[in-house]
Amino acid sequence: MLSARHTLLPRSARIALARDARLGGGNLWRTALEYSRAPDAPLLVSDPPLVVEDGTLRREFGIAALDALADAWSCHYLDRGVRPRDRVALYIEDSFEDHLHLAALARIGAIAVVLNGRLPPEAALGLLERADPVGLYTDPAHLELLGGRHRALPGLRWTHTRADGAGPGNARLPDRARYRHADNDPVFLCHSSGTTGRPKLVTWTHRQSVAGTRFRHRELDHGPVARINDSPAVLIISDTPEYSAGGTQLFPGLRTMIGTVAGRRPEWLRVGPAGHDAVPRERLRASAAGAHALVLLTAVRNNSCSGEIKLALDQLADGPVRRKPVGLVSVGAVQSSHAVDHLRVVLAALDAVVIPGALTVPGPPAVTRLPETRVARQHGMLSGFVEELLWFTGRLRADAPSPTTRPEPPEADAVAEQVDTAVSFIRERFADNELTLGLAARAAHMSKYHFSRTFKRRTGHRFIDFVTELRMEFARSLLLESNLPVADICVKVGYRDLSHFQRTFKATYSLSPSVFRSAAQAGLAPIGSEAPEKEHFGARQPVLCAPGEGSRP
Repeated sequence: MLSARHTLLPRSARIALARDARLGGGNLWRTALEYSRAPDAPLLVSDPPLVVEDGTLRREFGIAALDALADAWSCHYLDRGVRPRDRVALYIEDSFEDHLHLAALARIGAIAVVLNGRLPPEAALGLLERADPVGLYTDPAHLELLGGRHRALPGLRWTHTRADGAGPGNARLPDRARYRHADNDPVFLCHSSGTTGRPKLVTWTHRQSVAGTRFRHRELDHGPVARINDSPAVLIISDTPEYSAGGTQLFPGLRTMIGTVAGRRPEWLRVGPAGHDAVPRERLRASAAGAHALVLLTAVRNNSCSGEIKLALDQLADGPVRRKPVGLVSVGAVQSSHAVDHLRVVLAALDAVVIPGALTVPGPPAVTRLPETRVARQHGMLSGFVEELLWFTGRLRADAPSPTTRPEPPEADAVAEQVDTAVSFIRERFADNELTLGLAARAAHMSKYHFSRTFKRRTGHRFIDFVTELRMEFARSLLLESNLPVADICVKVGYRDLSHFQRTFKATYSLSPSVFRSAAQAGLAPIGSEAPEKEHFGARQPVLCAPGEGSRP
């Protein structure tokens, strides 16, 4: 059994990694190897398998094995004459192999041109013409799609496929051949989707390519998660006991992973019939009220969750889980289980924030023994599930109004009047897709920077969150009270992009607009009691907003 204790860095090490000025897309694996506690422990299962040094196929890798394999491919590319700033195109089936060759090319200063494996050959050829690579790494299927037309590329010197000869060999890249990237050195090129025209090449630099990951890990030190008494409290509510009758711990990976990432051992409460070591209602509500995040673990049989979990949710009505992130783990369900969808609807009615990713496991290890590759894959899924749960925990806690916030002094009345004017302006114009922070600031007779700070201080909301909440309330009412198509509602509430509207709605209500409407019509979705109050904007709870368009909501 693979354990998070083997491969997951402790909190202090992840903070140190995020602070490491060397870290970037050009040396990501090499730097991760330096910080690894168990470099040979299984970390990744690749599907399809990768071609390794001796030409055989392999699925399971530790970080040390990945680094050695990338070194071997780096030497292979050097032998082919690839030099710093040369471009090498990758046109293969989408898989982890893209990352392997990207890492191998980056460590010698070359630039990978990563093409989507599903890209039509005509579009791929167009990108190849603009990228002007010196080489092409592909597979027989994609080589056949190109039909030999790639040979006309003026700078192309060689083409290599998986079927060409043995593996890259066992050579290790000498230190003198390793490229030292500056922050703005390009590391790889990808491309846009091409939905609005022909695909366009996009450059990712050494520092930029890890900026998102670096930011998330820095938050562990001084961001939202760190502000939750340093370690967030997670409550696991389960219809399964923590230990079997024989004393074996069930689902040990779940508790271990949460404890490792959060820095605090989660509390496990079993719900069920009285007299079966089930937790009393009062303790369940008290523990839920004191937790920062919850995990709901339920057995699924005949496409329905257990009655114990349904009863527990009834007992958690009226506040204990309000505006708290909840992760769902189903035992014995399939990925598309209607039972999981039903739980999302019920939790939305309790005003909980259900994280998008749900975890599905086949059963306790005492019941089901899985192959090592399957275990490793589930280990990776579990890690992502826990990271997502704690990210939502930090974000929601950071956005919550401080209980110690004090009212402004009387001399701030003039500023309060200006903000009130802006609030009225926003309420009248929120459905206008041209509404911006600058327009609201002009209505308040302030600079937009001063207005942004003052608005947050006076209302407890950022401008974009306030507008988003108004739009979501309006969208919700239109979904419940009209038959307008979702696309029309999107425009009517002030959004230009349908996918942006759907993401934001789902982040707010835990359901997509169409599913929300269907659930309401079936009598499952909340109809009125959970809607935010409109009269007192300062008293509303904050809304977790999806990635958007900067100051234009």
